[in-house]
Amino acid sequence: MTSTALLHRDRKLHHAQSCVGCPHTGHAAKGQGTIPSVVAPLDSKETSETATWCASRADPRDPFRSLRSVELCPAELSPPTRDRGSFRSTPVWGLSTNAITRRIADLVETRRKHLSTERSNGTWSCAAKPGKLLVYDPGANLADGAAEVESDGFFDCDNAPPWDTWVAFVVNTPRRAGKWTPWDHYLIAWIPEVLHGHAQRGIDVNPEGCIAWLSR
Repeated sequence: MTSTALLHRDRKLHHAQSCVGCPHTGHAAKGQGTIPSVVAPLDSKETSETATWCASRADPRDPFRSLRSVELCPAELSPPTRDRGSFRSTPVWGLSTNAITRRIADLVETRRKHLSTERSNGTWSCAAKPGKLLVYDPGANLADGAAEVESDGFFDCDNAPPWDTWVAFVVNTPRRAGKWTPWDHYLIAWIPEVLHGHAQRGIDVNPEGCIAWLSR
């Protein structure tokens, strides 16, 4: 399923202050409005593969490095080499929307090949575990670093989740021709349940509302 095929119908975001595990309230995130598309159903191939990949790698003791693998690291970035420290993914989000879409499609394909190899070699050791979809609007990012600090490095300084969680990049038709509006384009990420607490703490202190859980 391509990113374009993920576009189906309006979905609203959780209010960024809502608690993990609370019923979906349908509130928009901090006044940023509604995402005018769907987002990957939980049984999509990309989402399932992401959940499988993250299942054996997500470590709440190391939210900074555990899902920033060498294998899936985007060409513009380098894997973390120390326990903590400010980390930025600006070189990815500074690309054109078409280039970002290609970069994430490449990551998805690389992950698929690694999973296939693991299955063939008998080294695949962990089935997918529970988690939730999160969305990130790089165009709204203020890079204030609050979410990075509060999430213990799960989010980086640009408020992006780690690249092992990336599922797809959705590009919508702008609602105002020639002008940016929130959620014109955004990243979909799959967050394993063991890291929901870290993600929620980052969401709670993100003033621009560029990261949020996706309602189903």
